[in-house]
Amino acid sequence: MDKQKKQPLLLLSLFVPLGILRMQCVDASSNGVNKLFVFGDSYADSGNLNKSTYSSWKPPYGITYPGYPSGRFSNGRILVDYIATYYGIPSPVAYEERESGTTEYGVNFAFGGAGVFKTLFPVPNITGQIDLLQQLIDDKQTPYSQTDLLTSLAVVFVSGDDYIYYAVSHAGSLQGLAAYANSVINQLVLDLKRIHDLGVPNVLVSGLGPLGCLPPATADSSYTSCNSQVNGFPLFHNQLLFKSLEKLNFQSMEPVFFLLDLYDAFLAAIQGHVHLPDGGILEFENRLKPCCQGVDAFNFCGDTVGGQPMYTVCPDPQSYFFWDVFHPTQQGWYGAYLVIQPFLPQFTET
Repeated sequence: MDKQKKQPLLLLSLFVPLGILRMQCVDASSNGVNKLFVFGDSYADSGNLNKSTYSSWKPPYGITYPGYPSGRFSNGRILVDYIATYYGIPSPVAYEERESGTTEYGVNFAFGGAGVFKTLFPVPNITGQIDLLQQLIDDKQTPYSQTDLLTSLAVVFVSGDDYIYYAVSHAGSLQGLAAYANSVINQLVLDLKRIHDLGVPNVLVSGLGPLGCLPPATADSSYTSCNSQVNGFPLFHNQLLFKSLEKLNFQSMEPVFFLLDLYDAFLAAIQGHVHLPDGGILEFENRLKPCCQGVDAFNFCGDTVGGQPMYTVCPDPQSYFFWDVFHPTQQGWYGAYLVIQPFLPQFTET
């Protein structure tokens, strides 16, 4: 997500009385994954956007890891990096960087600003990203035989770009948004099924996070509380997605598609309910305020004028959950990962 999304985000204010979704736990005995195929948006992008255009390639992004901008929308590692570490493999190379890296451990096809359909940004949508995987599979120069794919895992991130585009293209009106959400889910289901049909055994897909906890939605409260009104919509989207995944798994006659519950993961981290491996509690001194933000309403993290930064950066990013107005810090992603990690499907080909 990027600049154009700030105002439309506040429009997503449907009231939906749904219970919070819970991560589905999966029994397993072995990690058994040596390739990750990643699809999605800025929550997963690790370097696919144009280096001269997007803030993810500009300071201060990447100041914590690797110490310079790497194309990630954070100060350091993102969730994909932690998932790769969990499976004992390097993070998959960004598709646009594949010529200078290795595709042995998979490929990250995610583009910041992407959605299931058309969004505000001229980047491949999820279907287009799957097309790129299809091309690599068809290319005899890449190590992706059907046998190779049996030990791969796909992770798909959808964080809300479709709905921002809907709000902007409808002049801020939310009329028809619920029906549009059904269209988004229906197309997403086709995309997930296609990934599986290409030979990837298991597919994880993220639900929407708590949009009402993003800084643009909490600024009016001086970053002290989430906007429950805005949070109603992601719950609605997530419930539609959850039911669709249940149906897909029923049709597959085995668990193949899994929900990556960012809603609960983000809330648990923000509210201080995450236990660290040493037994302590992961707490953020600044739960909702962004570490890096523009000096005024017209500038954002990474913006410069005449070579001068038009943003401020907090002295300790580790004490903030949010890095900029839309994306978590490395520590924020780590907190979300600690919630998700016990439920990651661990499997070998059966």
